[in-house]
Amino acid sequence: MDIKKKVKEEVARARKNVEKTEEKVKEKIEASQRLHHRPFFVTVICLIGFTGIILGGLLFALLLSPMFQEHIKKYAGLITNADIWVFGLTLVIELVALYGFWDMRRWGVWLYLFLFIADAAYFSSFSGMHLAFAGFIYPGIVIAIGLVNIKKMRA
Repeated sequence: MDIKKKVKEEVARARKNVEKTEEKVKEKIEASQRLHHRPFFVTVICLIGFTGIILGGLLFALLLSPMFQEHIKKYAGLITNADIWVFGLTLVIELVALYGFWDMRRWGVWLYLFLFIADAAYFSSFSGMHLAFAGFIYPGIVIAIGLVNIKKMRA
């Protein structure tokens, strides 16, 4: 009789511990979901960015076409094949960075910032093309929104 009573007490105690643990896990999951929820402006910036990457990909394909290559040769010095390939590489890196933004990852913000700096350095130093001031507006907004929300993001 005494053993049955002890077993029942242990089972009841174990059930209480399991229930407490389940409650703690649920609370942590809910807190994590609230913390890493994507803000509205991050969603908007990502959707605009993904649209721009699709359009940029179409432009990249056009620039590589033989018809456009003939026209590019006429304007030697304005745009080079290296510029075209840097543009294509930039599109791929920007896609990865925006995926990081979309998934609320800090590395997406840092990758986008690095890409912006590298792109600006390339086009202002090594390329015959120069960035206009307007070329800094969208990336500046993206970086600002990313840095404002960086504490809400996962590593």
